[in-house]
Amino acid sequence: MKKFFSLSLITLLLISCSSDSEGNDTEQKSDKELLVGNWVVENYIFEFPEDNENFEVCGDYSFLANGTYTFEDCQDNREEGLYNILGDVLTLNSNVSSEVMEIIELKETRAELKATRFHSGSEMEGTIILER
Repeated sequence: MKKFFSLSLITLLLISCSSDSEGNDTEQKSDKELLVGNWVVENYIFEFPEDNENFEVCGDYSFLANGTYTFEDCQDNREEGLYNILGDVLTLNSNVSSEVMEIIELKETRAELKATRFHSGSEMEGTIILER
């Protein structure tokens, strides 16, 4: 009877531990983990509040796990810098510009960001849609 009880207890513990490790596979990824990788700009329209003009940007972002990013636009201009995520705010800083983006949606294959960009003394606002 002791052997049966011991064997039952060991089996129960193994099943219990197995269930815990399975749960770890389905844990949600952090925003930084979701952001890391290459993204194609699907929609990137900025508005100049002072003169009611809009312009569209195209290109690709690449975010690395070490906190660096690159952006290359359709005219082969390249911007490199650092990024940080704090809560639902993504901040990009480079020698060319800085951007503060509210993360509206961030999933494995799609991101929607509301951005404020500071460049050459001007402030622009817009929405960015990124896809993989």
